[in-house]
Amino acid sequence: MDHVQSFFGVQQRQIPLKKPGKGEPEQLVSVLIPAHNEEDTLHEVVESVANLTYHNLELILIDDGSVDQTLKVMYDLQKQYRTQFPVKVVPIVKNGGKANALNVGLKSAAGEYLLCLDSDSYIDQKALKQMMLPLYNDPKVGAVAGRPVVRNRTTLLGRLQLLEYIGIIDIIKRGQSFITGHITTVSGVIVVYRKQAIQQVKGWTVEALTEDIDMTWKLYSHQWRVAYCPQAVSWILVPEHLKALIRQRRRWARGGLEVLIRNRQLIFTGKLAEQWLLIDMVVSNLWALSCFFMIVLYFLTMIFAHALILDGGILFVLTLISIVQFIIGFTSSQRQGYIDWQDLLLLPMYFIFYWAVNLVSCITALGHSSLIPNVRAPGPARSGGLKMDKDKLVIRKKTSLGSRLRRMLLLILLWIIAIYVLAINVCFIFGIYSDALVVNYSLFNLSFHLYKMLGYLIIIIGGLVALYSVVHIRNLKRKAAANDKDNA
Repeated sequence: MDHVQSFFGVQQRQIPLKKPGKGEPEQLVSVLIPAHNEEDTLHEVVESVANLTYHNLELILIDDGSVDQTLKVMYDLQKQYRTQFPVKVVPIVKNGGKANALNVGLKSAAGEYLLCLDSDSYIDQKALKQMMLPLYNDPKVGAVAGRPVVRNRTTLLGRLQLLEYIGIIDIIKRGQSFITGHITTVSGVIVVYRKQAIQQVKGWTVEALTEDIDMTWKLYSHQWRVAYCPQAVSWILVPEHLKALIRQRRRWARGGLEVLIRNRQLIFTGKLAEQWLLIDMVVSNLWALSCFFMIVLYFLTMIFAHALILDGGILFVLTLISIVQFIIGFTSSQRQGYIDWQDLLLLPMYFIFYWAVNLVSCITALGHSSLIPNVRAPGPARSGGLKMDKDKLVIRKKTSLGSRLRRMLLLILLWIIAIYVLAINVCFIFGIYSDALVVNYSLFNLSFHLYKMLGYLIIIIGGLVALYSVVHIRNLKRKAAANDKDNA
């Protein structure tokens, strides 16, 4: 995946998208912002829209049955910005969920393109111009997804999610986009749709738990493409409490499972890219189930055999791959100012956090969908009442001395364990060990032959990916040159 991200960047530099010709007017974009009880955040997200370098806009504010002052705030914003661009306020009496709000807002949209934003996000000034380029260049692109970046780093949980968005989600989408030309899902917090595509698939599915995943695959089933634009950034607020995070991830996992079941026929009849993405979703769920049963089996074995046996071979290789992956993601994100070096101190904790949260979310989603087959999409998990601040995109706060000491001690302990495991394995691989080290090694039950096998496998896969990437970029450059010649 690291090779893929690198080649994704090379492709974007060598084969840039064509910009609209000089003198051509910008197409009208309707900005849809559904909101439910978001009186504190609406001012800032609308201001970020007003600061966009793309100017041919209309703003549609959709009040989804709010019980606070959200509707009043919308009318105030309408008066404030009506000289800059048209602002339409669409009130909905009864809360019906985000998908229903978008469908209602669609009826008022005059633009041929729809920019959908969450009401607690903050879009970058140049984001929309970047996202419009794939739509201008390819009439079969039905949607372009942007890149969310976590801005509330006030808690340990928020900082861990920052690493997830930077080091996992972004890299996965870049890899999927480069290899298959598809991504598993757009990000509902920042996405531009072609209105023609939305109308063809008959709008958003109100019953869907995750309207963004569902819409992505509805577009695929109607032969539309979905592109990924990592340059288009939206600063987002994420859950700061573990219960809210688990609820959010369970909703994501269950929404993905529903989409998988609904589109299962595409595994056999869809395009190769769609088949690969669906198979990946199947494998992810099977991995969660097998991992759950292995954990149960491990504890039963430990209880009845009275022995502690830890197999760290695969964990060691995955750790090395993750470190390389994070170095690549960190380098790109630090250059763009999205992450600080001190955030990487959380890496050992993050490995535990990421797998544990996703495992729990997947297992509970499978159980939840079996026990409660019909459930209405809940509201999004919020960040605990944080207000937006345009002058301070990255939100941090000072914690108490006790909290900082506890966090520091935990991080020191995790780093000692991580370095200890890596040192034992490196010494074993290169034959640099003593009798005492062999005793330590036996505690982890690691296999040198497993390392060799996985090492060869990684080298082979990496070589194939690199070869494919070079050929793929050459073919794209050849097609771009041919198109330029035809258009000349």
